[in-house]
Amino acid sequence: MIRITAAVGLRICHLIGEGCISPECITQGDTLQLRKVWMRTLWAKGQVTGTYVLTISRYFDTLQTYHPAANLLPREAPPVKIFSSLLAAALLIGCGGGGGGGGGTSAVAPTATTNGASSITLSAATLNGSVNPNGTETSAWFEWSTNPNLQNSTATLKKSVGAGTSLQPVSEMITGLVQGVTYYYRVVAQSAGGITQGSIVSFSTTQLFSPPSVSTHPPTLVTGTGAQLNGNAIPNGLATVAWFEWGTSPTLATYTPTAEQNVGDGLVSVAVNDNLIGLATGQTYAFRIAARNSSGTTRGNIAGFTAGTSPSVTTQSATSILDTSAIVNGSGNTNGLATNVWFEYSTNSSLTPHDSTTPKLFDATTGNFTISTPVAGLSPVTTYYFRVVAQNSAGGQSGLIVNFTTVAVPPPGSLWDQMVWDQDNWQ
Repeated sequence: MIRITAAVGLRICHLIGEGCISPECITQGDTLQLRKVWMRTLWAKGQVTGTYVLTISRYFDTLQTYHPAANLLPREAPPVKIFSSLLAAALLIGCGGGGGGGGGTSAVAPTATTNGASSITLSAATLNGSVNPNGTETSAWFEWSTNPNLQNSTATLKKSVGAGTSLQPVSEMITGLVQGVTYYYRVVAQSAGGITQGSIVSFSTTQLFSPPSVSTHPPTLVTGTGAQLNGNAIPNGLATVAWFEWGTSPTLATYTPTAEQNVGDGLVSVAVNDNLIGLATGQTYAFRIAARNSSGTTRGNIAGFTAGTSPSVTTQSATSILDTSAIVNGSGNTNGLATNVWFEYSTNSSLTPHDSTTPKLFDATTGNFTISTPVAGLSPVTTYYFRVVAQNSAGGQSGLIVNFTTVAVPPPGSLWDQMVWDQDNWQ
């Protein structure tokens, strides 16, 4: 294992022979897994500053602190060789300035965001997060523990989240927990660009004969004058009633309660919902679920929505299809609310994973709209699938998935090639 503890701009290059490919920058706190590493001759490539920790055991991972010796030149860095199935090697060199190993564009590390846990019971919970691969094949997992700093943490199995450029949800259920205990966790993502750790988040398992556990869920069936409020409650072994509190105050400083509903005295989650009518179109409302038993009252997190209708969208055929680019098209209606519209596209027919174009905002008064967005960086003679997606405060809608196939690259010197050049350089 290599853990960078205090270094400025280190880079690791995977080597085959003497050629450096797929360089990636690593920074303080990053960790790289190495097996059977051994030191060899120093190679002056880039500048290393500060102190860093290297594994230098030949057969086992043992951490030792390495300080650059006084007799090393400023531009010397210690390489290590990795014995793997590809017999690749790795060289630590300075990022930025001082040369590199054979060129290439550095992969970008993934981004990772830890989200709140869900489906929390006496002995289990679902950990949630989101990861953006940033264009490089990425795997993700969770680390969890009863220690706030995640010392002696347990890791879930790694799962692939693809190589797209948009956020991908990551979830994992963990079991065998102890009731009434606080657990800490974070999502971790790894690609050729490095390892990224999300922030540490906590949750507590429920406890038998304790106040009810509740969770507020997004509303459904939102219209211009109504909505269905949703949530879940766990009675925790005592007879429990649940209800919703709602109003126009974002903090619910003042609110209106719905009628109480009996949710039993069990130990499992019970779905709770209630319908609101007579809402004002365009008005934003806040709500939360609440529940009470003989041990106490619990209120869930506050959620919000705007009375209105989710947008309608239709995916149209692509146009201007070339070898590496095309224009994707769509249409729809904002249905009286400010709406963001974008496209999702991929070589996978189910759009998993997918890339997304930059959202375009249509204001509430737009009504019917059309949208055309160029996409570039495509591969020649490849089938792509895409759809238009729209989101407003009342919800989101996705159009049907449509496909197109890029054309072949024109041969050099062809008539088409000459025509394009003439057009681009016309005077």
